[in-house]
This record gives sequence, C-alpha cells and structure tokens, in this order.
Amino acid sequence: MNYWIPIIILLMLCLVGYIRLSYLKKDNDKNKTFISLFLSNLREFCNELIEGKCNEEKFEWLQLNSEKVQIQLGDYGRIKYKPSYSNIEYDNYLIIINGIYNIREWFYKLKYDFDGILKAEKRIIENPLLIYIGVINNYNEEIIKSLKNPVIWFREGIRAIVILPIYLVFWFGIIRYSTYKNANNNNITRFISFILTIIYLISSVITITGYNPFIK
Repeated sequence: MNYWIPIIILLMLCLVGYIRLSYLKKDNDKNKTFISLFLSNLREFCNELIEGKCNEEKFEWLQLNSEKVQIQLGDYGRIKYKPSYSNIEYDNYLIIINGIYNIREWFYKLKYDFDGILKAEKRIIENPLLIYIGVINNYNEEIIKSLKNPVIWFREGIRAIVILPIYLVFWFGIIRYSTYKNANNNNITRFISFILTIIYLISSVITITGYNPFIK
C-alpha cells in the first residue's frame, strides 16, 4: 500500500500543476483583453485631441486605470526619460501614469506643434503596451504547449506548493500584486521548486524500492 502513496501524490501534484497552468492562461487572457482595451481607448483619445477635442470622460477612464496598467507592465512600463520641452531627465519614469496626464497638459498648454509632441508622447505610451501584449502572446503559447506535457504539470504542481505562502500573504492584502508577481517568477522560487522536485523523486524511489536497494 505504501508503494501507492508516492504515485497518488504524484498524480495530485500533476493535477494541481495542470489547474495552475490553466489559471495562468485564463489570467493572461484577461490581462491581454484589458491592456488591449486601454490601448484602444488611448488611441481614440489621442485622435480626438488631434481634432481639437479633449474627451474628458475618456481621459478620466484612462487615468483611473493607469495605475492598474502600470503595475501589470512592471519593468516594461519604466524608462529613463526626458519629457518634451523639459530640461529634467527621469531615471525611473512611469510611462503610463505620467504619460496620460502629460498628453492632456500639452493639449491645453501648447498652441503650436502640439501634433508633433502628441505623436511622440503617444508612441512612448504605446510601445510598452504593445511589447507587453507580445509577451503575453508568447507566454500563452508556452502554456498551451505545457498543458500537453505531464512532466511540466508535475513541475508546476511543486511550484504551486512553494508559492502558496506568498499567495496567502498577497490574498490577505499584506503585499501588493506586483510583489506577489515578482516572487512568483523569480529565480529563488524556481530554485526551491527544483530542489523540492529532486527531494520528492529520490524519496519516492526509496519508498518504492526500499533504502538498501536504492543505495546499492
């Protein structure tokens, strides 16, 4: 009967890993839909500015959601940047949060050459959004392949166990989503998952074969 315990645990870990991958795919699709919506609204807002109209309702929506997008982009949403008509250079410029605000400010302040500034600012905001959508697409392609591989189910099952305490801390609101996201994907988490996988495999073989035959 003891021989079945490692097999049952293995199957449970594979199931947990499969569910985790499916959840990640669903979460990625949700994020991609939201980022695409934000990008679409940004373009519509900028097009109306070029026509001389500032849609305050659309601007309010963009600003209300700018922090959420900024957090999702992470490092993709930060650059070293010197704004137009400014002598100040920022080492860690928050592209989305600052960019949305700056576009409207330029619209009201400048009477000349606004189109040129708008296009420049718009490109700066669009670039990380498009890159991030591409990252999600590539990640989803990997997940789709992983959903067909039971070995990866097992690996993700182990990783789900490792990050469970971090998820609980995030769920209780002690840490931010960005901190949880970084901890979920960093090298330390991968290393711990790898070590636990090796330990589990060795202990399973010992359980099935016995200690002495394993040593021999």
